[in-house]
Amino acid sequence: MLFLMTFSVYVLVQVRAGFTMDVAKKVRNIPKVKMAHAVTGPVDVIAYIEIENLDELGEIISAIHRVEGVERTQTCIEIG
Repeated sequence: MLFLMTFSVYVLVQVRAGFTMDVAKKVRNIPKVKMAHAVTGPVDVIAYIEIENLDELGEIISAIHRVEGVERTQTCIEIG
Protein backbone atom coordinates (compact mmCIF):
# COMPACT_ATOMS: atom_id res chain seq x y z
CA MET A 1 0.00 0.00 0.00
CA LEU A 2 1.38 3.40 -1.02
CA PHE A 3 0.79 6.37 1.26
CA LEU A 4 1.11 9.87 -0.13
CA MET A 5 2.12 12.44 2.41
CA THR A 6 0.92 15.98 2.00
CA PHE A 7 2.81 18.85 3.57
CA SER A 8 0.86 21.87 4.78
CA VAL A 9 2.89 25.06 4.56
CA TYR A 10 2.16 28.63 5.64
CA VAL A 11 4.12 31.42 3.99
CA LEU A 12 4.17 34.76 5.79
CA VAL A 13 4.77 37.57 3.32
CA GLN A 14 5.94 41.11 4.01
CA VAL A 15 4.91 43.54 1.29
CA ARG A 16 5.82 47.10 0.27
CA ALA A 17 3.26 49.70 1.27
CA GLY A 18 0.34 49.89 -1.12
CA PHE A 19 0.84 46.40 -2.63
CA THR A 20 -0.89 44.15 -0.08
CA MET A 21 -4.18 43.45 -1.87
CA ASP A 22 -2.50 43.03 -5.26
CA VAL A 23 0.11 40.64 -3.84
CA ALA A 24 -2.58 38.55 -2.12
CA LYS A 25 -4.52 38.22 -5.39
CA LYS A 26 -1.44 37.27 -7.43
CA VAL A 27 -0.12 34.79 -4.85
CA ARG A 28 -3.56 33.14 -4.77
CA ASN A 29 -3.12 32.28 -8.46
CA ILE A 30 0.21 30.46 -8.04
CA PRO A 31 -0.21 26.67 -8.48
CA LYS A 32 -0.40 24.72 -5.18
CA VAL A 33 -1.41 27.86 -3.24
CA LYS A 34 -4.78 27.02 -1.71
CA MET A 35 -5.40 30.38 -0.01
CA ALA A 36 -3.72 33.76 0.32
CA HIS A 37 -5.18 36.42 2.59
CA ALA A 38 -4.25 40.02 3.26
CA VAL A 39 -3.98 40.45 7.04
CA THR A 40 -3.01 43.04 9.62
CA GLY A 41 -0.04 42.67 11.93
CA PRO A 42 3.67 42.04 11.45
CA VAL A 43 3.06 40.35 8.07
CA ASP A 44 0.82 41.52 5.25
CA VAL A 45 -0.19 38.31 3.47
CA ILE A 46 -0.50 34.74 4.72
CA ALA A 47 -0.52 32.01 2.07
CA TYR A 48 -1.46 28.37 2.64
CA ILE A 49 0.13 25.75 0.40
CA GLU A 50 -0.31 21.99 0.13
CA ILE A 51 2.50 19.99 -1.52
CA GLU A 52 3.39 16.33 -1.93
CA ASN A 53 7.14 16.81 -1.56
CA LEU A 54 9.46 19.48 -0.26
CA ASP A 55 11.19 19.86 -3.64
CA GLU A 56 8.11 21.74 -4.84
CA LEU A 57 8.41 24.28 -2.06
CA GLY A 58 11.43 26.12 -3.46
CA GLU A 59 9.69 26.66 -6.80
CA ILE A 60 6.59 28.05 -5.11
CA ILE A 61 8.58 30.37 -2.82
CA SER A 62 10.53 31.63 -5.85
CA ALA A 63 7.25 32.35 -7.63
CA ILE A 64 6.01 34.31 -4.60
CA HIS A 65 9.24 36.35 -4.55
CA ARG A 66 8.73 37.27 -8.22
CA VAL A 67 5.41 38.99 -7.40
CA GLU A 68 5.87 42.76 -7.52
CA GLY A 69 5.76 44.26 -4.04
CA VAL A 70 6.99 41.20 -2.13
CA GLU A 71 9.88 42.13 0.14
CA ARG A 72 10.40 39.09 2.36
CA THR A 73 8.88 35.73 3.21
CA GLN A 74 9.02 33.35 6.13
CA THR A 75 8.07 29.71 5.60
CA CYS A 76 6.38 27.62 8.28
CA ILE A 77 5.87 23.88 7.65
CA GLU A 78 3.15 22.22 9.72
CA ILE A 79 4.55 19.39 11.83
CA GLY A 80 1.52 17.72 13.30
